[in-house]
Amino acid sequence: MTFLLYIINRSILILSLLIFLIPTVSAVAIINVTQLTYGTDERSYGNPSWSPDGSKIAYSAGSSYNYSIWVANIDGSSPVQLTGGRGLVDLSPKWSPDGRTIVFHRIEYIEEHHEGDFIYIMNANGMDQKKLIGAARNPSVSSDGQYIAFDAGGVKGISVTPEQGYGIFVMNIDGTNVKRLTENFGDEILPSWSPDGKKMVFTKDGIIYTMHVDGSNMTSTGQGGYYARWSPDGKYIAFLSDRAGDVFRKTKLDRIYVMDADGTNVTQLTFGANRWDGIFDWSPDGTKIIFDSAVPTAPRTIGNIYIMTLDFNVTITPTPTVTQTPTITPTETPALTATQTPEAPGFSLLVALASISILVLIRRIK
Repeated sequence: MTFLLYIINRSILILSLLIFLIPTVSAVAIINVTQLTYGTDERSYGNPSWSPDGSKIAYSAGSSYNYSIWVANIDGSSPVQLTGGRGLVDLSPKWSPDGRTIVFHRIEYIEEHHEGDFIYIMNANGMDQKKLIGAARNPSVSSDGQYIAFDAGGVKGISVTPEQGYGIFVMNIDGTNVKRLTENFGDEILPSWSPDGKKMVFTKDGIIYTMHVDGSNMTSTGQGGYYARWSPDGKYIAFLSDRAGDVFRKTKLDRIYVMDADGTNVTQLTFGANRWDGIFDWSPDGTKIIFDSAVPTAPRTIGNIYIMTLDFNVTITPTPTVTQTPTITPTETPALTATQTPEAPGFSLLVALASISILVLIRRIK
C-alpha cells in the first residue's frame, strides 16, 4: 500500500511539473475602442493616418466622386479641410517623418469618368500642392523622409508589359529618379516601409511579402491578406484579410489582423456583423491602431473612423480557439466605451495550486 501511494504521488508530481512546461505565447488584446467620426449620407470618413508626433490625424471625407483630405486633433476635434474640388477623390494621406508635408493619392474624374491616378505632395497645412507622378497610387513615405514607394501598372519612361501587371516603384520625395523594384509576373501592390527603412512589406497576388528596399530577397510571410503595415518597433505586422469568412450581400468582409513580423502568431483584432473594416495606421508609440470601418446602408455605404488601444503584454496558454476581442457593431452610439478585456495573468491560479501540491508531495515522499 505504501509503494502504491508512492507511485500515485510520484505520478501527480510529474503531472504537476508538466504544468510549468506548457509553453505560453504572447498575445494581443483590445482594451478599448473609441469612435471619432459619425458619418451621414452626405459625408463618409476613411483612410486615417497618424501624425509623427501623435497629436493629429489626416483622413479623407466626402461622398461619391468628391473626397478631400482633412486634418484634425487626435480626438477628432477642430477638423480642417486641406484639399477639395469637383471630381477629385483624395485618398491615402501619409505624413512625412518630420510632420511638415503630406503625400496623398488623387483620383480625377470628369462627369464620373475616371481620368487617372496621381500622387501629390503638399504642406501639412494644405498649401503648395504639387503633382509628383501620374499613373500611380498607394504612396508610402520612407522613415527618413527621402523616398516614396508606390504601386503602378506602368509609369512614363519605364517599360512595363501587360503580363507584369502592377509593380512596386520608388522615387525621390520630389518625384524624381523613379525606379521599378519588382519585375515579377502578377500584381505587387500596397507597399509600406519598415521602421528602420531597410525593408518593405507589400502584397503579391493576395499573399503578404517582404523584401529589401532594392527589391531583393523577396520573402513570403505565408499569410494571405493586403494593406500590411509594420508596427513602429518592427516586431509586428498588421494587415487586412477576409479569412474570417464573414459575408454580407455576397461580399466577403475584411477584418484587421496582427502577426509577428515573420508571419507567425496571427491574431484577429476586429469583429462585427455587416461591416467592412479598412485602411488603418499605427500610433507612433505602437499602442493604438486608427482605422476606418464602413456600414452598408441605403443609398450608400457610410464609413467612420475608430481608434483601438492594444495590450501586447498578455500571456496565454495556446488553445485551439481564439478568444474574441471586443466587437464593433453598427449600433454604436457617441458614448461608445468598449468593455475592458481582462488581461490573462502571467501566473495563474492553476500554477499556484500546482506549486503547493508539489511542495506537499515532495515532503510526503521524503
